[in-house]
Amino acid sequence: MSESMVLRPAVIVDDRDEYITYAGRHWKQAESASALKQTLTVLDSEDLSAAAANQQTALRNCLNVSAVQGASDVTLYGVLEGELEMRYSPGDNGTLSSALVVPPENAGASLAGHELLRLNASSRDSLHTGGLAVCPKKGKLNVDYLTYTPTSDTPINGRDIIVDDRYEGVRYAGSWEKRSARLVMGTGYDGTMTSTNRKGDAMRFEFFGSSVAVYGILNQVEGELVVDFAVDGRMGDRVVLFDGSQEVGNASRWTFNKPLWEVEEMAPGHHALYVELRSVSGSQVLNLDSIIYTSSVDSISQTLPGSTDPWARPPSSSFESTASSKAATMGTIVGVLLGLLFGCLFCAVLYRRCSSFPVQTPPPPAPSSLSALMANGNGDASANRYSGTRGMRSGLEMAEVDRYRHGLPEYDPEAGIANPPPPYRPKEEEEEEEEVGQVQGRR
Repeated sequence: MSESMVLRPAVIVDDRDEYITYAGRHWKQAESASALKQTLTVLDSEDLSAAAANQQTALRNCLNVSAVQGASDVTLYGVLEGELEMRYSPGDNGTLSSALVVPPENAGASLAGHELLRLNASSRDSLHTGGLAVCPKKGKLNVDYLTYTPTSDTPINGRDIIVDDRYEGVRYAGSWEKRSARLVMGTGYDGTMTSTNRKGDAMRFEFFGSSVAVYGILNQVEGELVVDFAVDGRMGDRVVLFDGSQEVGNASRWTFNKPLWEVEEMAPGHHALYVELRSVSGSQVLNLDSIIYTSSVDSISQTLPGSTDPWARPPSSSFESTASSKAATMGTIVGVLLGLLFGCLFCAVLYRRCSSFPVQTPPPPAPSSLSALMANGNGDASANRYSGTRGMRSGLEMAEVDRYRHGLPEYDPEAGIANPPPPYRPKEEEEEEEEVGQVQGRR
């Protein structure tokens, strides 16, 4: 796929998913740190008999996926170990086609997350009548996962949806950088990642679902990397990805498909995911690769009201994409200046009318507490954490305001009135008489 193209959200099927079946007795299960859910299903062509290479018997040793019926842009991902030649059959006509995958130059002996087979939209008609079968002819087939782009007729309720880091519905705030994820040891989803090493940079994504997970790419280098995660502005987790004590020495050591944080169960419906870089040092960088969530709607045509793109999510007024246009920025500045001008004129007129009347200053209100601010959001300060979260925690709870959703600033005691002045009280009669006597004595 071209670097300029961005994959749309797709249904993702893991190699151990019930929607994939494996024919024959030579398939083996394996583990890999850089595989999705750390699992692979493997078939080496050397384990097959000579008869298995024959077209009539090849289908007896294939992986079969029936869930792709009615879909388009089907892609098979896996770990590439040398040259791989495959046979595949889209649909149920039994005709086998061939595909050859050659490792890129300067690649390592094993490439994680590599695209092994892609069937584009031109194959959609054949996929309507059947599933997909794939088997190796030469080399080792290491199956990691499969994705397919659903159409409006494809059921997606309860299915896992993968979203690329560059998809337009993923909003970034700060100094994020879009980078290539085609590395010596493997490839990120769609060959991309979005990265930052600046504290406070954040990401936001809205979805309809019942679970969510954030995936990234980790580099085993020196430094600390701490990230905050939350859903719907409620309590989340502060995850220590690296605490600075990790073994380093090989800057080319990468881990792909790393689940940085996940919520395994939540109420089905509309949710907002938030990610913020909390602490970073040394050579560490936060690399976001993809988001996977379980859909709670039946079709991609079911979206937020007013959305023109079935997958698009409207940006928050206080959490805009870093790609906002200069025209929008200038319009905001002009609007603010005009507002200030009219405000000053209004205050001047009001001051002239009220200057002849005595004004009593009311006591200033007490500063708002953090719990009161949270009560204005999507939950209170005592809200329980979502169940099923996983990851190394620092022991610090992230009880912060959902400032990106409601425009509230981060709570800072020093920014408010730490010691408010006492309310105004009239002087007592004795104090007034004493002052009058002092004035008369001076006369």
